[in-house]
Amino acid sequence: MMKVSNEATIHFKVDPQALIKKYEQEIKHLQHRLTAQSSAGEKKSADQKYSSEQKKSQYKQAKSFLKDKTKEIELESLAHAAALIRQLKRAHKTICKRLEKKQTQPIIKTVKVKKE
Repeated sequence: MMKVSNEATIHFKVDPQALIKKYEQEIKHLQHRLTAQSSAGEKKSADQKYSSEQKKSQYKQAKSFLKDKTKEIELESLAHAAALIRQLKRAHKTICKRLEKKQTQPIIKTVKVKKE
C-alpha cells in the first residue's frame, strides 16, 4: 500500500515599509510603558539597591580589576553592571590622582654614609 503526504506551505511577501511602521508603533508603546513605570516610582536607582558594604565590595572589585589583579567580574543583573561601572569610574579617578601625585613629587633620596 502506498502513502501519499501533502505538505502545504504559504509563501507571502511582507512589505518592508509595513514592517518598519509596525516596529515603530511597538517601540512607541514600549517607550510609553517605560516612562509610565519610572514616573510611578516603581523603579529604584541602582544606588538605592545596594548597601554601603556592598558598594565598598564593588569598589574593591573595580580597583582590583583596574590593577589587573582580577581578570573577570561576574555580573548579576543590569543594575549590578551599572553600579560596577560607577565604581570603576571612581576607582579609576582615585588611581589617576595617586599617579599624578607621585609624578609631581620630587624624588629625594637619602644616602647614609658610614664613618670609619
